[in-house]
Amino acid sequence: MSTKRTASLLISIIMLLLVGGTFGCTGSSDVPPPKIALPDKTRSISVFYATGNTLVEERHIVADDKEVIRTTLNELLAARPKDNANIAIVQPECEILAVKVNSKGMATIDFSREVLDFEATKKEKVLAYAAIIETLKQFENIKSVKFMVEGRDNGSVAGNDIHEFWGDVSLIGQPWAIERKQAPVTQS
Repeated sequence: MSTKRTASLLISIIMLLLVGGTFGCTGSSDVPPPKIALPDKTRSISVFYATGNTLVEERHIVADDKEVIRTTLNELLAARPKDNANIAIVQPECEILAVKVNSKGMATIDFSREVLDFEATKKEKVLAYAAIIETLKQFENIKSVKFMVEGRDNGSVAGNDIHEFWGDVSLIGQPWAIERKQAPVTQS
């Protein structure tokens, strides 16, 4: 191919790209931009994921409304870490049906029945329990925690004993006190 012909072909291709880019790639004015409903107020929360060996903390942004505790627990149980996407999360696959905090600061967490089907090693179960408690500690109004399954704290659901819960983590002795580390007192 001659140099003149190559240059002509190259100029033609460039012109087509320029014309196509100018006219062919413009957005249609008929398509409205997507609407995203953002909450009026948001809050940065901590979610502690159980990895089977340790807890991993991540910060998430959620709506700061009357359901913030339930939303936070659902973030935890969704097991979709944002910063640590390559780690294996060990959490029960269930839903939070309700969260109520009474005037004395006792949080009652009502799980769906699937929480009783959680299968893991003893260490993983203890860490999954710790992930829930650590995640709840950030809410200063919570002084103790009680778990329920489908509105019940005893008996059985679908043939599973509620008190036995995860075997190695039972519901006997609840509510459990939330213990927070106190800041050290400095002497002057």
